[in-house]
Amino acid sequence: AEHIKWTGAGNKEILKNIGMLDNSGVDYAVRTPLIPGATDSEENIAAIAEFLSGSKNMLFYELLNFNPLGDGKYGSLGLKNPFADAKPLSDARLLELKKCAEAYLSNVKVG
Repeated sequence: AEHIKWTGAGNKEILKNIGMLDNSGVDYAVRTPLIPGATDSEENIAAIAEFLSGSKNMLFYELLNFNPLGDGKYGSLGLKNPFADAKPLSDARLLELKKCAEAYLSNVKVG
C-alpha cells in the first residue's frame, strides 16, 4: 500500500525481478533510498530486509540517505515536490535503520 501511495504502482514486479535475479546466479546489490516520511520507517526497512534474508546471491543491502537534489526534477515536470522541506537523515537515525536491517541481514551498508 505504501509503495502504491508514493509511486502510483505496486511492488509486485520489483519482488518478482529480485526473485528472478537471485535465481540467475548473478551477484547483485539492493539499495533503498531513505526518503523522510516515505521509506525511512523501521517497519519498512525490517520488511525489506526480511524479504531479502532468503537471497542467495545478494552481495549487500545498502541504505541510501536522502538526497534533496531531486527538487529540480519535480519542477521540470511541473510537479510539486512533496519532499521539498525534507533533510537528509542524521547519522544516528541511519544507524538505527541499519540495525533494523541487521536483524535479518549481516551484509548491510549505509551510503
